[in-house]
Amino acid sequence: MGRRSLPSLLLVCVLVLAGCSGLSGQGADGDAGIEGDGTGAGVSVTPAPVPTVERTEPSSSGLPPGFTSQGVTDVDALFAAHRSALDNTTYSVRAVVNATHPNGTNYYRSAARARVTERDDGYYYSSRFDHPNRSTNTLVRYESWSGGGTILTALTRRERATSGGNATADGEAAASRNTTYRAIRSEYETNTGLYGLPRYGERIAAQLGAAESSLRDRTDTAGSAYYALSLGSVRDLQGLADGRFRDPQAASGRILVSPQGFVREYRLRYTATTPKGHTVRVTESITYSAVGRTTVTRPPWYETAIERTNVTVDETQ
Repeated sequence: MGRRSLPSLLLVCVLVLAGCSGLSGQGADGDAGIEGDGTGAGVSVTPAPVPTVERTEPSSSGLPPGFTSQGVTDVDALFAAHRSALDNTTYSVRAVVNATHPNGTNYYRSAARARVTERDDGYYYSSRFDHPNRSTNTLVRYESWSGGGTILTALTRRERATSGGNATADGEAAASRNTTYRAIRSEYETNTGLYGLPRYGERIAAQLGAAESSLRDRTDTAGSAYYALSLGSVRDLQGLADGRFRDPQAASGRILVSPQGFVREYRLRYTATTPKGHTVRVTESITYSAVGRTTVTRPPWYETAIERTNVTVDETQ
């Protein structure tokens, strides 16, 4: 996944997790594809087991590459090992952003899952968004799939009905869902990187490089040994902010890393304000799993997308 890059790393990383237009970045509302409208059914992706396949070797010190007894001193070395663990194999990744008000009520939540095969760049990505305070023209789901060639996307928005006959018992207008399908040309995606799989590895690397880290202990997780690394004193807090969150403060978190440098889990917490000035507590997490045991298949809406966009998909897998 680290093979794809864009000029402004932190901006892309923020868009990836904040979900301004889907966790795949700004491209969900772009104009590069061939699109059609229709109603698409939701798709649930079943979580895969935690990984047991780790194919890189630990450093001579026994610590993960880029580590010392104090923490991470070489982020590039660590993530070269992380990419090596995912290269030419399959894996699953889950990313969640959750923001709550001080009283515990939800302000915003996005939850994404992706199944990836690095062997031929195929993947299936699915993300759900929940913003309770918005009921009209709100993005509720974004999905994308590629068999190694053309990318197909399905973007679902919630729209408020206008006819009185669709009113609910409490007087609220009933909400409908409208799905837009799009086929993205592979050459366009290669040049822009807007519609493809989110760059989760780069997100973790950017935050790790901006934080003070300390090695906590070695822990067993699902039968495998991992080093737990605490994150704090984040130097570039503005790298966490976007149009949804402002003025981030008090960021802290942790990552779990195998002796070979595979970053299994990342979690970061911070306080921020909404565009209207309300305080929220934000937690973002990224978890990798099922390395070497993930299967990538066509989404249930594949045939509908082909029909609506009128394209012939080039699949290499």
